Formats: sequence, C-alpha cells, structure tokens
Amino acid sequence: MEHAYLVRYGVMHDVSRFSSDTADFERGQSVVIRTHRGIELGQVLLRIPRPSDPGDGSTPASSAVILRSAGPGDLERGLRADLERPHHFTSCRHIMERLDWPVELIDVEVLLDPGRVVLHYLGPRPLDLAGLLATFRSRCGLDVMLEPVGLESPGSLDHVSEALGQGHCGAGCGDRGAGAGCGSSPGLTRGGCSDCGVKRILASRRPIPSR
Repeated sequence: MEHAYLVRYGVMHDVSRFSSDTADFERGQSVVIRTHRGIELGQVLLRIPRPSDPGDGSTPASSAVILRSAGPGDLERGLRADLERPHHFTSCRHIMERLDWPVELIDVEVLLDPGRVVLHYLGPRPLDLAGLLATFRSRCGLDVMLEPVGLESPGSLDHVSEALGQGHCGAGCGDRGAGAGCGSSPGLTRGGCSDCGVKRILASRRPIPSR
C-alpha cells in the first residue's frame, strides 16, 4: 500500500508530497528522497492522506518518492555536500559573470548524485540554457540544474495545495457565501484551499498536553 508524506527539502525549504511504501516514518526524521532534481536528503513533516485514485489510469505515478530512512553514510554525504557549496558558488558565479549572463546567482546546493548541483538564480525565465549547461559540464565537470527564485518556484502556496490534494480558492477563502469561497473552486476533490486543508489535518491530530 502506498503512503504519502509532506517532506521539506533543499536550501529553499521546499515542501511537497512524497510517496512511500511504508507508514513508519515520523516527523523530523531524515530521509533519502528522489525529486525532480535528483537524489537528496529531506525531512519528514507530516503523514497525509494519499490522493484518491479513480482507477482508470488517469493518475500518473509520482516521481517524488521516499527511498529510505537516511543512514550514517547518507548523512555524511550530505555533510560533505554542504561543505562543497561555497566552492561551487564561487566557481559558478565566476562562469556566469564571464559569459555575461543576465542572472544573479542566489544560492547553490549539492545533491547526493555525484556532480549534481542546483543553482538558484534571480533573473528572466525561461532561459536558453544549452550553452551554459555545457560550459559548466566542460569546465567544472558538474551536472547543473537551474531553478528560478520567485513566486513560481516549486515551494509556493499552490505547490503545497497540490501536495495536500486541494485547489487554491484565492480571495474569499473560508467564506462559504462568497462565489470564490472554499469548496466552490472548479476541480476541488474535497473542497477548500490549501490553508483549509492544513487546518483540517492539524485539527485531526491530538493536542500536545501542557506540562
């Protein structure tokens, strides 16, 4: 049986839904995950209901998967990756400046995949990246992926809405009398926006007793 979790990952603290074949992961646990970027470390935030499957094959298999609990070797590789970030930041920014690219490098993160580096940048999108990626590969031996920083980044509110299986109803959220209120947006499977989805999940959990 497939289970689903919200997992936080990356230097930008993106949050997304990940599937797993086990229900044993706990909040705060370090895990090895496969994202659209590659293999990396993440931290479990919450177990959530898995999306309903209509059974007609219209629901594609998720590529965001928890592979395993992070062991000592994984954590050591993650620590080494963090130590490599300043060097890669300097090298990659130097290449961008020499090529006169109209972007500002914000941050760099190194994944567990050998040579896999994610560059977070501020600048126009989309970009013609073929020449730039080839330069990184030839000069640094790096397999680089560029991610723009801004409202359209994977960690945005709408991305979390999708992770919870909700839509984003926008203005009028929570006002059942409003046309754009919770439960009225097209395509909602259970009604409500991401904020209401989070509230429902939190409300179903036991309160922490005061000491």
